[in-house]
Amino acid sequence: MVKPFDPPTESYEERIIRQILAIRESGETNMFDIHRVQQIAEVSGYDELLAFTRDCKSQYAHFILTGEMLPWELDEDTYWPTDTEF
Repeated sequence: MVKPFDPPTESYEERIIRQILAIRESGETNMFDIHRVQQIAEVSGYDELLAFTRDCKSQYAHFILTGEMLPWELDEDTYWPTDTEF
C-alpha cells in the first residue's frame, strides 16, 4: 500500500498531485491504466484521487501527459466534498 506523509494544510490540488506521484513512484502500474490507478487509490485510501479519476478523466490524462494540473469543472450532479469532510 502506498501511503506518503499527509500534511494537513494541503489543498485538494496539492493532495491529488501528491497521490498521483506516490502511485507513479511505486511503479505498480502504468499511469494510463486508469482502472488500476483507481484500485490502488482505493486500497491506499486516496479518496480525492479516486473521485478525481472518476469525475475528471480528461484533466487526469492532461496531468499525466504534461505534469500540469488544469482547472476542472464538475457536472452539476457530481459530488465533490469540501476540505473539512476529509
